[in-house]
Amino acid sequence: SLEDTYSARAGVSHQVNDLLSWGLSSSYIFRKDEEEGDSSAFTVSPSLNYQLSRDWTSSLSYRFIHTDDETETAHSNAVTVSLSYGTFLLP
Repeated sequence: SLEDTYSARAGVSHQVNDLLSWGLSSSYIFRKDEEEGDSSAFTVSPSLNYQLSRDWTSSLSYRFIHTDDETETAHSNAVTVSLSYGTFLLP
């Protein structure tokens, strides 16, 4: 079967100050398939990162996905909260 896939992605980020940064990413995928029909997916994801201390970082992000094909349309939402610890072993 013949299948063509086209995709585009874009993202931006901004360092607000020494502790706070935000980002936004988005993507679009279009798939053309002779047997199964056309389908597409759109994703958008904003995020916020905060440096709690020298070793600890927190992150809050949201992701929305919209998929479409010849039989149905679906939406997906997700919220992610993370806490990260990172340190260097050598000075």
